[in-house]
Amino acid sequence: MKKLNLFFAGAAALSATSAFAFESGPYLHLIGAISKVETTNDVGVIDAGNNDSLARYTIKANKSYVEPRLAAGWYLLSDKSPWIVAPELFYALGNAKQSGTETRNGVPDNFRQTVEMKFKHAYGLNVRVGYKCREDLAVFGKVGYQKEQYDFKSTAINDVNQAQQVTSSKVKPNVFVLGLGADYFLGEAQNWVLRGEVSRMVRLNAKKPVNQRLALQNFANARFDTTQKVNSSWAVSVGVGYKF
Repeated sequence: MKKLNLFFAGAAALSATSAFAFESGPYLHLIGAISKVETTNDVGVIDAGNNDSLARYTIKANKSYVEPRLAAGWYLLSDKSPWIVAPELFYALGNAKQSGTETRNGVPDNFRQTVEMKFKHAYGLNVRVGYKCREDLAVFGKVGYQKEQYDFKSTAINDVNQAQQVTSSKVKPNVFVLGLGADYFLGEAQNWVLRGEVSRMVRLNAKKPVNQRLALQNFANARFDTTQKVNSSWAVSVGVGYKF
C-alpha cells in the first residue's frame, strides 16, 4: 500500500508539466505485480491395509515474487463525461517457485514428504471504470477474471531405504479480481502513461486432492492423501504504458 501512495504522490507532483488529456483509443501496458503466494498442503498418512490414520500434518509455503504481465486495452470515453471505461486483456508469465517439507522420525515411521510448486502463467480479462480527476489523471476501480495454472510435485521418501514416490499434478484456479488504482500521463511525453494498482485475487476451485503409495519400514502399504491448495492473495502493481 505504501508503494501505491508513493505512486499517487509522484503523479500529483508531476501534474504541473503535463499537457496531455485522456482520449478514446487502444493502449499497451507492461506491468510488474508484486504478490505473495501461499500454498497449503493438508496431508493424511493412512495405513491402506486397515484404513487406520497414521499421521496428519500441513505443509505450508509462501514466497513474494514479481510477476511480469502485458495488458492490451482500450480507453472508452466522451468529451462530455469525466467517466472512462477501459476493458483489457492480459497475460502474466509465471515467476514463482516454492517448496515445503515435513519430516517424521519414527512417529509413526521414518519418512519425509516434500511438496514443490511452480506458478506457470495466468491470463484473463479486466474491466476498469475510471473517473478523471484532471485531464491527465484518472482513478480506476477494477473487476476481472483470470485463469491460472500451478504445477505441483509431491515426493514421499522412505528414510530407511530411500525408496520414493513422486506425483505431479496441476491446480487451475478460477480467479476473481477486485482492484483500485490510477493512470497518469507523463508530462511532455504525452502518450506515455504510468499505472499503479492494488488488487485482491479471490481464488475458487483452487485445490486438488492427490494420493501416493509408499512402503514404509513398519507399514508396507502406506498412502499419502494430500490436498493441494493455492490461497487467495493481494498484489501491488506498477507499470508503464503507451496510448496509441
